[in-house]
Amino acid sequence: MKGKIILITGANRGIGKETTRALAKKGATIIMACRNLEKAEPVREMIQTESKNPNIEVMKLDLASLKSVRNFTQEFKARYQQLNVLINNAGVFCMKREETEEGFELATVFFTQELAERLKEKDITVNSLHPGHVDTNMWDLWGPEKKWYQSIINGMIKLFLISAEEGAQTSIYLASSNEVIIISYFN
Repeated sequence: MKGKIILITGANRGIGKETTRALAKKGATIIMACRNLEKAEPVREMIQTESKNPNIEVMKLDLASLKSVRNFTQEFKARYQQLNVLINNAGVFCMKREETEEGFELATVFFTQELAERLKEKDITVNSLHPGHVDTNMWDLWGPEKKWYQSIINGMIKLFLISAEEGAQTSIYLASSNEVIIISYFN
């Protein structure tokens, strides 16, 4: 992966963190696109030290704001000449419909399908995947003020979840394997 530039959204925790860790160890240049720079920076430092890869950068990106996406895109284009891999990892689980500042729902799979359609004549593959049910804080539906019985339910749910490291394996494979370099697939 040396010489490859990889952009990973939501890279400072959960599946994104484990994907960042693994691809950094493979020698890629990683751009961690994160909403909260204060939380992301210590993760970047830890992965940089662990992987011995100095080519890891944190850039601010809030996917709930198209203004933030435009600002990020301009900054990215000013710093980098190319992008080899985009991992749209940032995700949420909502009990009710949530929208961006501009009134859009976060439709990553639909975006991926449209991108694949637009790029099908080019030498670019596009994949969408479901990592499985992964043990991240996404499943903490009640927040820190949960009642005792909600803690028990959370504990029971965790019995059926895989680790963030296991959940990252498909993203890592799709980003780094030569076996799928010409395959676009939606799951």
